[in-house]
Amino acid sequence: MKILFLFLSIILISFSTRSQNRLLDYDFSNVVGDTVFDDSGSNNDGLLVGSFKLYGIGVVKFKAHTIGYLEVPPVIDGLYNFSIHMRAEIVDFNLDSLNPVNTFFSASTPDCIYCFGLNYDRANLQWELTMNGTTHVFPQAPIFTGDGFEVRVIRDSGIVSLYYYYGLIGSFYDATPLQATTFIFGQREQCLGGCYNTNKGIRGGFNHIQIAKGASNFKESDQLTTASSLSVFPDPFTSSATISFSSPQQASATIALYDLAGRKVQTVFEGTVEAGTQEVELNRNELTSGIYFLQLKLNNEVIIKTIVIE
Repeated sequence: MKILFLFLSIILISFSTRSQNRLLDYDFSNVVGDTVFDDSGSNNDGLLVGSFKLYGIGVVKFKAHTIGYLEVPPVIDGLYNFSIHMRAEIVDFNLDSLNPVNTFFSASTPDCIYCFGLNYDRANLQWELTMNGTTHVFPQAPIFTGDGFEVRVIRDSGIVSLYYYYGLIGSFYDATPLQATTFIFGQREQCLGGCYNTNKGIRGGFNHIQIAKGASNFKESDQLTTASSLSVFPDPFTSSATISFSSPQQASATIALYDLAGRKVQTVFEGTVEAGTQEVELNRNELTSGIYFLQLKLNNEVIIKTIVIE
């Protein structure tokens, strides 16, 4: 009996510690009016502002680039190690040539207008992660319309890492604790009060947002499936090409082709594959000449390759 009591006590202490690390948890299944209730137990409820719509249970979408966002308590203020985890989807991109940003979140203080934030610049195909006022650019991992994805921003002992799906996009060093008096998702903070025409948020939505104190909370359960290769031959091609990829184990695989605007133009393959090397034929069909993105989803991993059709 004493051993059982001790075992249960350890479980309760572990669960309590993990719960205390969660600062904010929205799965959007508990929304009343414009209030998004926090499921972390920390009572950090959010406020939906402007043009938004709830789709079923658990998805909130902003209908325009300029007038919808989610305001949350500035729980990141003063944090050193932290984890931010989002599941999101883009309906369409802001491609304004003067300011083609699509903002996922941003935070500010009176002395640091754009102090912390994450954007995707679709015109230049690059991620932009701002930390303590300095913006770091990562020209990898293009995202596509209508394609749900996961994004994580993690800081561990000063190393800031940006993950798209479960793949690392890039890292940099910044050991200064975050500062924030306001924190919003779906729009740049400095746009509050009238600059919507120049700085634009996403037209899309979220179905989960989690923020935690500490860097390990969202990494413990990640068992990544790593594809050893993804290749296309010939590349460039005119009529058809062979896609070759490998998986270390049985996996659910999807291969799709996207144009430069992020629109899906062809689903090449969808099904279950066994461990080992696979080959799939890619036909040009009615596609015009140009540059395309070939996306392989293999369980939780995503690999993207640029190809050319002549």
